[in-house]
Amino acid sequence: MVLVGLAVGGVTLQVMGPPGGRVARSPDAQAAVAPARVVAGPIAAPGPIAAPGPIAAPVPITAPDAELLEHAPGDPSAALLPRIAADGRAPMRVYAAGFDPATQAPRIGIVIAGVGLDETASDDAISALPAAITLAVSPYAPAPENVAAAARRAGHEFLISIPLEPAGYGLNDPGQHALLTGASPSENAQRLDWVLSRLTGYVGATGALGDMRGERFADVPEQMDPMLATLARRGLLYVDPRQGKARLPHVWSRAVDVVIDDPPSAASIDARLAELEERAHNTGAALGLIGVIRPVTMEHLVAWVGSLGGRGFALAPASALVTAPEGATPGGVTPGRATPGGAAAAGATTGGATTGGATTGGATVEGATTGGATVEAKPPGGRPPQ
Repeated sequence: MVLVGLAVGGVTLQVMGPPGGRVARSPDAQAAVAPARVVAGPIAAPGPIAAPGPIAAPVPITAPDAELLEHAPGDPSAALLPRIAADGRAPMRVYAAGFDPATQAPRIGIVIAGVGLDETASDDAISALPAAITLAVSPYAPAPENVAAAARRAGHEFLISIPLEPAGYGLNDPGQHALLTGASPSENAQRLDWVLSRLTGYVGATGALGDMRGERFADVPEQMDPMLATLARRGLLYVDPRQGKARLPHVWSRAVDVVIDDPPSAASIDARLAELEERAHNTGAALGLIGVIRPVTMEHLVAWVGSLGGRGFALAPASALVTAPEGATPGGVTPGRATPGGAAAAGATTGGATTGGATTGGATVEGATTGGATVEAKPPGGRPPQ
């Protein structure tokens, strides 16, 4: 009841800010419009806050596109996996939530993991929270596509959570489909395909699975790098749940800055949210993670986010906060030319076809080809306002 009563404030924040609000467009109409070019560059430092834009309802996320899906190689009966389309469109751009890249306010993003395990709690969170909050759906959810459809209608972009071997493995169980440091590369690749096939229409993945964050797996480059290269080749971004980690290779990514519900007490949650604001104010952007949907966390989050715009911050989806792969020039080969699917700048290596001195993860830079189509590659950056 608390979530419902406070939902109005959260929705008002999303539809009134950031400046230049989106005009609602039907999913069919939006799907016919190619993603607009977003000039990449550093996130703007805090500056004057412009007047709110026009009020508009949250724009639904684009429905799953068959051109962005494929069967597992050699197994036409298998579930569908994401891919970069022949015309160069990447899932991390097509399925990104709307965000005005020109906003000058400090950006704050929130990722909520564990979505779908408790369907009632997940539905309440989806309807109560602003559309700019990114959701991470558990592959172990009993009906992941139903949760994804609800999130899509409400305008939330979403990720798929990849179970990775966590700290304290043995006491902390990531489930039977987890990628493990002791498993063979081929076995981990099969498990990754299973996870990625659990639902469609997501912008990327994260290693956040409830309160587990896959630390042990992520600390082994020989295992982690092939996973990241696969995500890049499929046009996906990655949210690293380990606090404050550096840019990752291969893939467009962002590490979380603050784990909001660790521990999940009211006083600690409020302190973590204040810490998130301070970091965004000082650096221009910050990303918070909530591992589990709990009543106390949702109550404090909804109350906090309802006044966020009034304090001079812009709520942003995770796709608007990711940066280029390690070793790549942010924005791509030249300013304003970035890369989908984790492609790197000239001279960098990410595992795929070579273009202009760069090895890309299946994505392209200008003049390169994907599936026979020549495209100019772009960063995710959130869908521009429609």
